[in-house]
Amino acid sequence: MTDKVNLPIYVSPFKGGFISLLISLVLLFVLFPFVPEEVIGVNFLDIFFSIILLSGVYAVSHRKSLFYLALFFVFTAFGAGVLIYFVKAPVIILIRYISYILFFFLVISVILSHLLRAEKVTADMIFGSISVYLLLGMMWATIYSVLEIIQPGSFLSGMESIGTGSSVLFTRSSFKSLIYYSFVTLTTLGYGDITPSTPPARMFSTLEAITGQLYIAILIARLVGLHIVHSQKK
Repeated sequence: MTDKVNLPIYVSPFKGGFISLLISLVLLFVLFPFVPEEVIGVNFLDIFFSIILLSGVYAVSHRKSLFYLALFFVFTAFGAGVLIYFVKAPVIILIRYISYILFFFLVISVILSHLLRAEKVTADMIFGSISVYLLLGMMWATIYSVLEIIQPGSFLSGMESIGTGSSVLFTRSSFKSLIYYSFVTLTTLGYGDITPSTPPARMFSTLEAITGQLYIAILIARLVGLHIVHSQKK
């Protein structure tokens, strides 16, 4: 009679962190079209964007090293955001958006690592998958913001720049427009109301469109494969 060998089961370390991250992302997309352009509206948008960052920190908090790194990016972005109100310098604005990019990349990498190791389809896995897709759109929007700051006029709405034509005066309104453009590109809708006008902007737009298609194709294959395997085991 042979002894049974109990194989270790991979357990999710996130403890429901994906649902809070997903809720904050959905709230941002539902509410930001109705936020006025006045100062109160800008601060309101910043609050919800902060919720996303804090939810992302919670999602990676199962490892102290990743948690501290995520907090570093968050506080750097917060500090630069406060400093912008007093010193409107392109370097400070760049530091803020680069911190956003690094933070989104970290959270996306950690969640994807978890999803690829999961052994069966769960609600938490689905929440995480949707969150990654939305975070990809946010990350590309910040990349486009950096391009617009470095080279104003990289993105055009009609014949006018999406920004103000000055890297120093890059506004939240410009960022909101680039969020819209990012998800139109990620989903390959291609409305054409906002267009990339420089070679770097066109290259990154193409990369985002490819990323969106590959992510959906690979993710669906992964989910279907896990579901079939789990059903057969039952």
